[in-house]
Amino acid sequence: MKNTLHDKKAPIRFGITCTTTTVGEWQARCLEHLLELENVELGLLIFDDGYAHPTSAPNKMKGLRFDRILFEVYRDHFLRPAARRPVDLSGSLTRVPSIRCKLIKKGKFSKYFSESDVRAIRGYNLDFILRFAPGIVRGEILDAARYGIWSYHHDDEEKYRGGSPCFWEIYYGDPRTGAILQRLTDRLDAGIILRKGFVPTVHDSYARNIASAYFASALWPAQVCTDIRNGHTEYLDAPPSRTTAPIYYPPNNLQSLAFAMKVLRNRLTGRSGRS
Repeated sequence: MKNTLHDKKAPIRFGITCTTTTVGEWQARCLEHLLELENVELGLLIFDDGYAHPTSAPNKMKGLRFDRILFEVYRDHFLRPAARRPVDLSGSLTRVPSIRCKLIKKGKFSKYFSESDVRAIRGYNLDFILRFAPGIVRGEILDAARYGIWSYHHDDEEKYRGGSPCFWEIYYGDPRTGAILQRLTDRLDAGIILRKGFVPTVHDSYARNIASAYFASALWPAQVCTDIRNGHTEYLDAPPSRTTAPIYYPPNNLQSLAFAMKVLRNRLTGRSGRS
């Protein structure tokens, strides 16, 4: 069903899905930009109680795949991009209502909210839900807010779907790294594009390439809210992306070694890609 114009006198209410009140710095900036807007309010925290953080004991080595162990250990224990620096928001979020949901896993990757949780979330009359929790969500939750669930994909969805974010551009020597803010649909990284942009790929540092793309996109939800306030909502119901790009997965050990050699070579030759 098509969206009607938002009442300019009514606040724009949004929720966020998360695992804890500690978020990455780029996510904290997203919230800061949103809450700086007049008459925009955070109405609900939706906690995914079924998520176990990969770096928390006793999960540090649980689920590691031997064929990808080089990348997974590096990602979970050594990769420290500035954009993911933890920011504790517990003090500022104490008065925000919250709901704890244990998502139901179906198939290999998909997660679903229970019918009772979807009904409870609908009761908060949210205009959109900003997804900060990991994983792929499908089902009725996608329509639980007026303008759906908004989620980031930090890659160009026309080239790279899946993961790992901002990795394959360096691996393949792509001169730019893309990012999208999308309204989720049931297709992986093929949602309704709300914002899309590019930054020059930082070829000599994976951490800095992540930081560049993540920080550059932090303002986008606030920009979409401004469009909603001004009555420019037609693109929120536009057709989803029709991408047929291949779905990527975390690199295997050989790809990780090749990646490390590429980054080292780029450092030695002075190829950063930064403007």
